[in-house]
Amino acid sequence: EIERLQAASAAESQRAAGAEAKASQLEQEAERLRSGGNEALQQAEAALASTREEVERLKAEAASKAAGDEAQQQQLQAEIERLQAASAADSQLAAAAEAKASQLAEAALASTREEVE
Repeated sequence: EIERLQAASAAESQRAAGAEAKASQLEQEAERLRSGGNEALQQAEAALASTREEVERLKAEAASKAAGDEAQQQQLQAEIERLQAASAADSQLAAAAEAKASQLAEAALASTREEVE
């Protein structure tokens, strides 16, 4: 009976040692996976940070371009208004010149008629 109990105890010790070895192996595998997971997480975070930086850079470029476009549009609008004002002034001068030319032509015609009479 003692031998049987000793044999059973030895078998249990072997099973316990095997289970302990398996647990250690699983623990090592879990650590390896955690390390790999952490590395993958760090890579993902780095990629995300890089993407965010690129988005911010593109936003800044778009804002700068929009501001430049706005300034150019304002300059064009001011030039259009200046040209419209100049055109209106030229039209007034042309109308005044036509009126003066018409008056001078009528005066010359009247003077010529008086001379003829």
